[in-house]
Amino acid sequence: MNSKRDPKRFSSFIDEAMTLQEKSGQQTARKQDVHRLRLMTVATVFISFMIGSCGGSSGAGIVPPPISSNPVPAISSLTPQSANAGGASFTLTVTGSGFVSSSSINWNGSALTTTEVSATELTTTVSAADIAAVGTAQIDVVNSAPGGGVSNSFSFTIEGAAIPGFVYVANGIGVSLTAGNISAFSVDPNTGVLTPVPGSPFNAGAQPTAVASDPSSRFLYETSNLGVITPSNNISAFTISPSTGALTPVPGSPFTGGIYPVSISVDSTGNFVYTADSGGDSNGNSISGFSIDVATGALTPISQASCAAPPLDAGGLCNAVATDPVAGFLFGSNGFGYVSAFSITSQGRLNQVAGSPFLTTTNPTGGPREVAVESQGDFLYTANYYASDISGFSITPASGALNPVPGSPFVVGGNNAPSDLVADPLGRFLYVLDFNAGVSGFAINPSTGALTILPGFPIIVPVFSPTPLAIDPSGRFLYVGSGLSYQAPSVYAFAINASTGALTAVPGSPFTVDGTPLAITVTRKVP
Repeated sequence: MNSKRDPKRFSSFIDEAMTLQEKSGQQTARKQDVHRLRLMTVATVFISFMIGSCGGSSGAGIVPPPISSNPVPAISSLTPQSANAGGASFTLTVTGSGFVSSSSINWNGSALTTTEVSATELTTTVSAADIAAVGTAQIDVVNSAPGGGVSNSFSFTIEGAAIPGFVYVANGIGVSLTAGNISAFSVDPNTGVLTPVPGSPFNAGAQPTAVASDPSSRFLYETSNLGVITPSNNISAFTISPSTGALTPVPGSPFTGGIYPVSISVDSTGNFVYTADSGGDSNGNSISGFSIDVATGALTPISQASCAAPPLDAGGLCNAVATDPVAGFLFGSNGFGYVSAFSITSQGRLNQVAGSPFLTTTNPTGGPREVAVESQGDFLYTANYYASDISGFSITPASGALNPVPGSPFVVGGNNAPSDLVADPLGRFLYVLDFNAGVSGFAINPSTGALTILPGFPIIVPVFSPTPLAIDPSGRFLYVGSGLSYQAPSVYAFAINASTGALTAVPGSPFTVDGTPLAITVTRKVP
């Protein structure tokens, strides 16, 4: 008989082993305990023998109890879904299914300390450092092995902080050659709702064409253009009340500028103002520059420049100007398919950038009609009205030279007549006014500047050319003027979804203004 399967031999072996233990003094238990241990050991060996006698070696047939497997988690919602950039730390609640005690919430791939509330709820603390900058964080949940896995991903939006501000709408009054006004509103920073500023509307130039504020939101400037009826070179200037938003004319206003100014922009330093003069002058100049008295807001002429369009050399036809919000560059469109680029000296004078002007469209009459610079100063876009598209360029930081972005030009939704465009101050989206349809929205590729049409666009807004667009400094709200004859002149207000760029009407929109809205801007409320 095989000794491995002989129970007597096993019992003898165990007796001998236990005796030796007792003699050596290593086993100090009482005799009855030793006897009890002997019986238990013999029983264990016997069971092993019986299993082995069935064809396996001792212990080989024992099946361990099954180990439970963790499920794959799933996320159904986040609370909250967004936070303001620069805010304090907060508790994030993740709701879903398949959560276990070892579940971990990931923030952009980094594990956060996680508490399991239940199989359907987890919580974690998101630090202030995690939401220091505007953007989007990806949230998922990981369950460890055995089993487990990674959940679906949810986006958490880090929004621009709510910024109180004022909306200014420059209105024409019928066909009046002597009267115009500016409707002023305070902005609810959380909802975007507009409330008229006490004293609004404020008297301003007739037939306004553009309006802009300096970066400090202390001064407001408006250009007026009466066309061939009676040449007007006016630039009206106002101080802005930091508490109420009320406007007060700057001493000496209005100031004389170029012929038929149709666009205005203030440089990033707040020291200079530039206008696009569609009439030009006898020397072919079509951009006028002014220095700003930083104490009073008064303007002093300093330079003029040409917005040339070879081979047409249409220097007297400048449609729009825009300054770089970061570096010292100015860009002007001429309507014949070119954009001129200039560097701005410390005295505010303009020097043509090497390679300027830059071709925007092969259609010589296709535009551009308006020009906008992205908030970081990386990209420039032009609205090519008759070419029915948008041209995009990257801006060379050192020189201001322009290079087409991949895929440019980009088709506009709707009936393709882009007449205005504005980039949001967070560099995420570009909104384009299609005169025939309404507003189209694009996502801006932060690396290349390429544009991708956003889902759900264009949206229909009853507009009137040259209806303006403006976005508040927080990037949370978009405002569109509307002055069609069959409805009261008004401003449509939309909340911007920080993740998708989708537009949702603000409660109470549209808001009535005091004439035909021809220009619009939004400023910060100075603390």
